[in-house]
Amino acid sequence: MDSNEFAVINRYHETETNIRYGDIVDFEPEELEENRLIRLFNCACLGLGKDVDVVTIQAVPNSLLYRVGEKMGFAESNVKHYFCIKVKEPCNEYLYDSSSWLIKWGDYLR
Repeated sequence: MDSNEFAVINRYHETETNIRYGDIVDFEPEELEENRLIRLFNCACLGLGKDVDVVTIQAVPNSLLYRVGEKMGFAESNVKHYFCIKVKEPCNEYLYDSSSWLIKWGDYLR
């Protein structure tokens, strides 16, 4: 985008179902803010045009990214991924609070 914000897309064709996917695999907004993410993802979707049948993004439930995806019309799929952590040092227990995380790979939204 003109603002130097960008999204990285991986296009792939699932031959078994004949579905063409455009997977938003990475992105870099100027600020991690809902309206910026919506604008960035809309731009990515428009750029994919008719080259794909389905656009996907992965997001952790109850995260900003998940809420943005839902707001844009993405729907959760049945594919599940899991992320686990165990804090080694007591001073790092704040890491258990996932509300401050930005994980760009998690559960699919389509």
